[in-house]
Parts: sequence; C-alpha cells; structure tokens
Amino acid sequence: MSRWLCALVVASTCCAADLRQEVLQAIFPGMEVVTTTRHRDDSWKDGEIRYPDALAAEAIFQVNGAPANEIEQRAAEVLGEGKWSRRREVRVRVIERPRSESDLLAVVQYRFIAARPAMAYWSIPLLVHLERTGNRWKVVEQRLFETAHHGMIPGLRMVDVTGDDVADLVLETDFGGGGHLSWLIVFDLSGHSFRPIMQVCSRSETWDVYSQILDVPRSVAQAGRAICFELTTFVKEGKIFPTPRVSHECYPTGTGVDGREIERLNHQLRPVIQ
Repeated sequence: MSRWLCALVVASTCCAADLRQEVLQAIFPGMEVVTTTRHRDDSWKDGEIRYPDALAAEAIFQVNGAPANEIEQRAAEVLGEGKWSRRREVRVRVIERPRSESDLLAVVQYRFIAARPAMAYWSIPLLVHLERTGNRWKVVEQRLFETAHHGMIPGLRMVDVTGDDVADLVLETDFGGGGHLSWLIVFDLSGHSFRPIMQVCSRSETWDVYSQILDVPRSVAQAGRAICFELTTFVKEGKIFPTPRVSHECYPTGTGVDGREIERLNHQLRPVIQ
C-alpha cells in the first residue's frame, strides 16, 4: 500500500482495517459498519474442479441498514414471512488503482444474515470504483455480477495481460442454474473507468466439464489483441476423457463482453423508495 493511502489513516493502529471500513461506509452510505474478527472460507471442490475462496483471508464486516436497492430487496427477503433482513455479512478486498493516487477499487461480496431469499439472490458480488474527494471516499461507478446461485469469488488478482505495463484486474465469480460455472472477467484499468475486455467461462460443470486458467506470458505476447488460456477438458458433450485433454486457447479481446447484460444487471442497483 502506498505512503499516500497509509497517510490517510496514520493515526490508526491498523491501516488496512480502517481503510476497508471507510470504503464500506462510502458504498453503504448512512449505514452502521461494524468490524469483526470473523472469517469465512467457502472454498470447495467438485470432482476435479476446484473453487478456492479468494476472499477467505478477509475479515467479515457487518453492515446494518435497510435494503437500499432492488437487488438487496431480493437478497434480504425472508421468503414466506413478509420480512426482510437488515444485517449484511460483508467481505471486501480493497485494491489501489494503478497509476493513481486518488482512486481505489473494491471487490465486495456479501449476503444478508438470517435471510431466506430465492436461489437467484443468495449472495451479491460487486465491483466498485471509488475516488477520494476531500476527506471522504465517493463511489464513481459500480458493476454488479450475476447473482443466480452465486456464493463466492473464486479468483482475484492484478496482473498485466495486455503488455501495456499497466496491471489489469482479473476477477472470477461463480454462478449456476443448469450446473455450476464461473466467469473470468478481465478489466483494463489503463483509463479512468474499469473497462471489461474479456468475459469467458473459467469453470463449467454442465454437459461439458472443464476449467481454464489464464496464460499470462502468451497473453502478453498478443499485445492486447487476444488473451490466452490453458484449457483442461474432463467431459465434452457427455464424453468422459479418462485422461483430461489440455489445450491452449487464445480469444480475441472483447470476447464475451455484453453491454446489454451489464446494463441489465446494473439496473438492479437502482435505489428503492423506503
């Protein structure tokens, strides 16, 4: 963490914890943000497919307040009782934005305590861009990810995959329905906003069973034209491979990015009238 960021909370005995609390207070304005010492590890494995919890090391915060938008109303519901939870169990990873001294990114994943929502709203995955204004953080933009059967963030790192010497955000988020899957999304951070430049399925447990991991050296060699992966296939169209098949794939930049789908998901972040 830069000297500038730590200077913001120099009087604190725990710079990172206080920064996370400030960030959460900006994301959940007017709500009570309570620090806890609790952690949660939702890592799991199904056959050959692993789902490591990228936020397992992050302490849990409790954020108290009424549901603030459409997606929260659905995630906070206690089905069949006409009640809604007001308590969130939140984990957050704060990331210093490359080449910026006044911007942060926050990867947030949370669920409502004691809620019983529909399976499409178990948990909420969110990417937030914040900007320092005076002595406060201000939310500049947000991106909601698919919530259907979502439970965890299985991948999160900063790495340059386009060869421009600016670290990109590589984030994986799980979802489900007719099987269990995870998206891998690459965000270009060279501009002011976070710009998605690729979205591919990194794990699939449907009719096809496979996993693919980012191949950074091959991606960098593509100089922004494509992003490359090592694909391991266990089942293809119902055919089981006793020895998994490994191949190397490169997808053109822009693959899987759907502006309409992004708008559809973000539409659920609209404030609700209390």
